[in-house]
Amino acid sequence: MKESLNPAGPAGRPGKDVTNQDALVFGFIAAMVVFVSTLVFTKAWTSLTALGLVVLYTLITFAVVSLSALGMQWLTRNDKQHENRDFPVLD
Repeated sequence: MKESLNPAGPAGRPGKDVTNQDALVFGFIAAMVVFVSTLVFTKAWTSLTALGLVVLYTLITFAVVSLSALGMQWLTRNDKQHENRDFPVLD
């Protein structure tokens, strides 16, 4: 069976390309993990102040993780060092 030389994945986009939506979804998933874990471990349903802090931690997590993912995505998109690919690249 001959292997395809097309670097595009099944969706037709390059294998290393990450969309903004993917970065935001990653931030949302991380925020939900933080929300559930802090809600359970702090028993935040017993106090309105604790529940507010859980929501604050969740929003901060979403912002930090999403901005980090978007920043790394921007860096890899603007990387001009490896434009000339006349050599085999291992992925």
